[in-house]
Amino acid sequence: LHVQRDNISVVNEAVNELLVEEENFQQLRESIADYDAFDQIALAQQLEKHELLEFRRIAAHLYRTNKRWETSIRWSKQDGLWQDAMETAALSGDSKLAEELLRFFVENIKKDSCPKSCFAACLFTCFDLIKPDIVLELSWKYNLFELSMPFMVQAMRTWNQRFDELTNKVETLEQRLKQNDDNNNMNNPRVAPQAFNPYPQVPMIEYNNNNYNGYNGVLGFM
Repeated sequence: LHVQRDNISVVNEAVNELLVEEENFQQLRESIADYDAFDQIALAQQLEKHELLEFRRIAAHLYRTNKRWETSIRWSKQDGLWQDAMETAALSGDSKLAEELLRFFVENIKKDSCPKSCFAACLFTCFDLIKPDIVLELSWKYNLFELSMPFMVQAMRTWNQRFDELTNKVETLEQRLKQNDDNNNMNNPRVAPQAFNPYPQVPMIEYNNNNYNGYNGVLGFM
C-alpha cells in the first residue's frame, strides 16, 4: 500500500492487522514480503491458530523466515502442508530435522495419513541432509526401495564424484611434495648425491729404516 512506502513499523502493523480482520491473506502475504518492519513473531503467534488454512500457512512462513525451523515444520505438518515442511527442513541445513521429518512421513505412510510420494519427495528436497544408511534402513524395514532407489543411485554417483575429486587432489599434493623434496635436495650440498668412485683412495703408510729394523728384530733377523 502507498502508506507503507517508508516501511514504518507502526504503519505496517496497523495495515497487517486490518488485512487479518478482512481475511485478505493474499494482500497480507504481499505486505509481509515487501515491508518487513513489524513484529513478525507476534503476528505469527496470532495467525498460527487462525481458522483459515492460508493464515496458518503465513504463520509457518514467518517462523521459517525467523529461523524457528522446528516450530514452522510442526505447524506445516499439522495442516498437511508437506511440501512446506520439506522446504523448511532443507533451508534449515539441519540433518537431524530432515531425518525426523523423513521418519515422520514413514510413520504416516503406514497409517495412510500421507501419500507414499512424500517419502521420495523428502529425499529429493533434503538430499544433502539425509544419510544413505538411514534411507537404506527405512527402505528395508518398510519396503520402500522402489521410492528410495533414485536417491540411492544419485547418492552413489555423488560419492563417487567426490571420491575421484579427493583422489586427484591427493595425487596432485603428493607430486608437489615430491617435487619440493627433490628441489631441496638438489639445492642442499650436504644431501646432494655424490659421484661414485670405483677406485677409492687408500691411505699410504710411510715406512722408514727404523720401522724395518724393528720388524727384523722381532722376527729374529739381525
